[in-house]
Amino acid sequence: MRFANVSPGYGIRAHSLPGDCRVRFSDGHLLVLEDVPSRVAPLIQAASLAGLGGRLYVVQSRREAVEYFQRLLHDVSSPQRPRSPSLFLLSLEGPDGLKVLEWLQKQPSLRKILKVGLFFVPNDTVTDRAYELGINSCLARPSTPEALAEMFDSIRRYWLSLNHPPHL
Repeated sequence: MRFANVSPGYGIRAHSLPGDCRVRFSDGHLLVLEDVPSRVAPLIQAASLAGLGGRLYVVQSRREAVEYFQRLLHDVSSPQRPRSPSLFLLSLEGPDGLKVLEWLQKQPSLRKILKVGLFFVPNDTVTDRAYELGINSCLARPSTPEALAEMFDSIRRYWLSLNHPPHL
């Protein structure tokens, strides 16, 4: 397994995911907000085991996520412009996830991005607020690598294969 950091600046790391690419994403990648560094590698490994080909971009703070989306909005003619993510997977366990959802809600051209929140311990207040802010789904984060890979496989099958996403 090989993961390459290819996007210095903005704190954004792009990880190549090897494996079976049964699904071709319309824009080619997932954007993941995970602010706990020790949780990043298991997410990458689980996504790879689930057969998610393409690119996985990981941002580790609200600032990095907002910078990513601002570049998406404003660097239209730049070759460095990031692609619109097929799915935005974000941690809802710290304040950054809700803050990014609040910011996205204020951006008319970004509201339709598919957003899935993850948490270890369900919190009704956070879940309710996330849905008010336009999240599409909230999932309990599995505690084992195998279950995490199964979750990514379900995400791949539903959100990236069966679902017909809006045009962004």
